[in-house]
Amino acid sequence: MVGATGPPTGTVEHTLNRAPVAAIVSRCLTCLALVTFRSGLVTESPPPRLGDPIALIRMAMRSVLVAVLAYTWADSDLWGHVKFGGDIMTAGSIPRVDPYSFTSGKLWVNHEWLTEVTMDIAYAMGGMAGLVALKVALVAGAMAFVFTSLRRQTIPPVARDVLLGVVVVGASNRLSAVRPQLYSLLLLRHSSYC
Repeated sequence: MVGATGPPTGTVEHTLNRAPVAAIVSRCLTCLALVTFRSGLVTESPPPRLGDPIALIRMAMRSVLVAVLAYTWADSDLWGHVKFGGDIMTAGSIPRVDPYSFTSGKLWVNHEWLTEVTMDIAYAMGGMAGLVALKVALVAGAMAFVFTSLRRQTIPPVARDVLLGVVVVGASNRLSAVRPQLYSLLLLRHSSYC
């Protein structure tokens, strides 16, 4: 309609203020970054010497780790999660029915609502790059907990890196999509760390 105000047809306008929620997400990501850096996963002293073959191998392994973490594909449920998160932000409450399903008249428990809200915020803040950044932060946090647990065992650095590589390779099929289960991975690693 010409001259109409408001969002175009088919788009969702978020009526809740995203600033407080975005601030909480920002604080969570900052905490994840601190855990990652304090664990030694990213920085470790002393710095590697140029020409040291062990240091070069470790740097190569970490580069592969970053490449594995950054590789992302869109799961078939991703857009539903983002849409449900947007609907929750718009309504200000968790829906009791799924309006997009053939069972839309039936009671529905959305057990992934908090994850969907964070996915919607990440998408609103950065598009696909925001979703990838959210995924990388969650997985890096989980890997930092694994790395720190391995450091507690006084395992030599090379063996620790190899074990971390085994964990990444073993979990790589679960790490390549932006899914609510990534939160479970992080929280499971956190609970085993504590």
